[in-house]
Amino acid sequence: MDIALDCVSSTLLSLLSKLSTKLNHTLPAVLIGNIVTNVISGRFTTLQIALGIVLNRKGLIEQLYDFLVSRSYDEVLWFKRSVAAAAVSSVSLRGNAHAKDSLVQLVSGNFDAQISSRNGLLSTHFRNATNM
Repeated sequence: MDIALDCVSSTLLSLLSKLSTKLNHTLPAVLIGNIVTNVISGRFTTLQIALGIVLNRKGLIEQLYDFLVSRSYDEVLWFKRSVAAAAVSSVSLRGNAHAKDSLVQLVSGNFDAQISSRNGLLSTHFRNATNM
């Protein structure tokens, strides 16, 4: 629940709790908050990807995608193949302690960079890059 709450604003959660006591920091409030966050920001949330992975049925995932509850089946498949999923399942990629009293790790599925300078434009694309 904590991870699913990360992308939902406290203002939205407060509004939902005022609408109904059943939406006072409950799982339905988290789901509604994730859907609203997705609609407003245009970015999918971790909860939407997680629901697609747990459902694991194309028809059901696509139906929930139509309601903006989950991501599309293709996006769920892409995530499963991404380096982020590999990092979770591989013991050697789970983390690397670099900072005092903390765990530092950067995982990227795709990396695009465009650098404009007076000498021209440099562009690069890496797929499944991992930096730790």
